[in-house]
Amino acid sequence: MKLKIIVTALVLSLALPAAAQFKTIAAAYEIALSDIRLPQRNAGTIAYRKCAECSYETKRVDESTVWEINGKSMSLDDFRKALRDVADPDDETIQVLHHLESDRVTKVWILLR
Repeated sequence: MKLKIIVTALVLSLALPAAAQFKTIAAAYEIALSDIRLPQRNAGTIAYRKCAECSYETKRVDESTVWEINGKSMSLDDFRKALRDVADPDDETIQVLHHLESDRVTKVWILLR
């Protein structure tokens, strides 16, 4: 029994240095639809505020940025057209995935009711 405890403690102690090496590479934000300004072109900038009191942040997007509505990937133009039809943008939330190392947005998605 003591041998099992010693082996378990040894294995767990070996895993601690690996856990300390994790670092955040992306951050996701849930933003009110009314607090986001979508880019005009695939290679441009997107602006959003994380809260009503926060100032706008501007980040780069490119051709590899994913635009999704209800799990369906689409072009930026189709994404913009679909969001124009939202009745109350203050009532909907949109998610933005910001890659921290490249400092660009890699994915924008929304679930519409």
